[in-house]
Amino acid sequence: SVDSEVLQALKILQKYNFKEAEAILKKEAGLNDNATAEEFLEFKAEATDDPHLFASAYDEVIKFIDSCTDEHKLELSGLSYPIFVQLYMRLISGGYTTEALALMSKYRIYQDDFYQQDIDSLANITETNHLFTNPIVEIFRASDFSISVASLSHSLFRRFIREKGLSIIQSIVKDQLQIEVVDGPPRTRLQLYARRGAIFGESRRDANTSAVLCGLLKDPAAELDTPDTNDGVNATQDNDQEVTPKKKKKREMTSIGNKTSKYSDSKGQLKSPPLDRIPLPTISETYLDQRRTLHREINQITRGILQSDVNPKTSALLYTICNAQPGESAVSIRRGGVGAVAFSEDMGMLAGGMGSGRIRIWALGAQSLRQMLPPEKLEELDLNDSRIKSKMLHDGDGEPQPSRDLIGHQDAVHGVAFSPDGQLVASASADGTLRLWSTIIWAGALCVWREHITPLWCVDFAPVYGHYMATGGSDRTARLYACDHAPQPLRIFSGHKSDVTSVAFHPNVNYLATGSADRAVRIFDVRSGKCCRTYTGHKVGFISCFLTN
Repeated sequence: SVDSEVLQALKILQKYNFKEAEAILKKEAGLNDNATAEEFLEFKAEATDDPHLFASAYDEVIKFIDSCTDEHKLELSGLSYPIFVQLYMRLISGGYTTEALALMSKYRIYQDDFYQQDIDSLANITETNHLFTNPIVEIFRASDFSISVASLSHSLFRRFIREKGLSIIQSIVKDQLQIEVVDGPPRTRLQLYARRGAIFGESRRDANTSAVLCGLLKDPAAELDTPDTNDGVNATQDNDQEVTPKKKKKREMTSIGNKTSKYSDSKGQLKSPPLDRIPLPTISETYLDQRRTLHREINQITRGILQSDVNPKTSALLYTICNAQPGESAVSIRRGGVGAVAFSEDMGMLAGGMGSGRIRIWALGAQSLRQMLPPEKLEELDLNDSRIKSKMLHDGDGEPQPSRDLIGHQDAVHGVAFSPDGQLVASASADGTLRLWSTIIWAGALCVWREHITPLWCVDFAPVYGHYMATGGSDRTARLYACDHAPQPLRIFSGHKSDVTSVAFHPNVNYLATGSADRAVRIFDVRSGKCCRTYTGHKVGFISCFLTN
C-alpha cells in the first residue's frame, strides 16, 4: 500500500499542476501506471466516518462478495472476518455499544465456522475497558491480520470500495490488514481451505523461505549391516550374527530412524546438519547396546514378514489407567484425572501425570522398578564384578515394585516425557515448573526450572541423544533447557499468538516444532532460536504434534 504522506504530496502537486514533480514522485513511489496512481488518488482519506454507517458499509461488502463469480467469491471471502472484527472493535472503542451489538447479531452468521469460537469471545466485549483484557483484541492489535488474495480478485475489490466511497473499509484494508497479492488465477476451494484458519490469518510466503537442514543424523547405535531378506537360513541365526554380505555394508549407511541420510546432491536428497552444529552429548554404551538390540529385533521381525506368505495384520496394544489416584483428597481428584501419559523408548515403563500433581510410573512387564542402593552399600560392591550394574539396584523393601510415585508438583501435571535411555523423566505442570526426575534414585526432583511462571502444557525430550528438553506454556513461548544447565533456559522461542500446547523435536535435534492454540505450527531453529517455518490451515487448536523420521 502507498504511504498516506505520499498520497497527500501527489494531491498537492496535482492541485498546482506540477506535472514534472508529480511524475518523478510517482516513479519513486512505484506508481508509474497512471491508472493505478489515479485509483489511489481518488480515495477520500479525509472523509468523515460515521459510526452509524459502519453496518451499511459492511453490508455493501457482503453483498459485493456474494455477487461475485464463484472463483472470486472464494478469494474475497477471507476478507469478511477481519473487516468484521475491526468494525466491531472500532464501534466499541467509540462507545457505540448499540451499533456494535447490532453488527454482531446480524453479521456473525456470515463468518466461517472455524472463527465462531473467536467471535464468541469477541461478543463478550460490550464496554471500552473490555478491549484491554480480551485475547482476540490483543492479537488483532499486536499485528495485522495476514491474508493472501489473487491479483484479479484484489483488483475487483479495490475498484468496488473506490467506486462506493467506503472510506472506513479502505482504512481497515490499508492499516489493519496485511494483504499478500498472489499472481495468477483465483485458487480452488481446497487450496484456500488448506491455508486459512489461524487466529492471525495465513502464513506469508516469505515466512517459509529460509533453508532447513531436515536430513537425519547418522545413528550412532545403528549397525552397518542390512538384513538379507533372500537368505532364509541366515534369517534364523542368532541375533548377534551378521546376516548380510560385506559388499552391502558399503552401499548403505543407516540413519536415526533406520533411513539413509546424506548431504544434498544433484539428486535432491535431503541435507543433514553437521554433527557439531549444536552441542550433542556422548551417548552411554549401555544405551547404545539397547538400541543395537532393538535394531536387530526390528530386522528379524521385518525379515519374518517379508518371507511369510501371509499378509501381516495390524496389531495394537492398548492400556487403560483405572483408579489412578487412590488415597488422593477430593480436592485433588477434582483437579482432574490423568492429564498426560508417556511411554519409555523400550516400552518398559509408562508415566502418568495426575491432576493432583502426582506422577506415577508403572512397569509394563514383569520386572520391578528397582532403585539405587544407598551410598554405604555401594561402597561394599566389587568393581570388578561383571554383574555390578544389576547389583547396584534393589527393590527397596524387598518386595517387587510394579509402580512408584514422584511427588513435588503443586498443581496438575499436563506433560511428561522419558529421556531416550529411560533413566530420566521430565514433567511440566500448571504450577509453572519443569521438573527433572530420576528413575534410578526415585527420590525428589533432581532439578526444578521456574522461568515460565504461568502454567506449562507440554514437554518433550530430544530423541536419541536426550540432554535437551523443550516446554510450551500459557505465556505463548516454548523454551529449551539442558539437563546440565540450570536454572536458565538456553533458548526462548516466541512468535505464537496464543498458548503453546505441544512441542516436538525433529529427529536430528536441530529443530523444534510447536503447536499452539492460535491454530498454527511453527518450526524453530534450535541453534539460532529463529522461526524458519509457519504452517496454517488447522481449524482448531493443537493437542499434540509429532515429527516423523
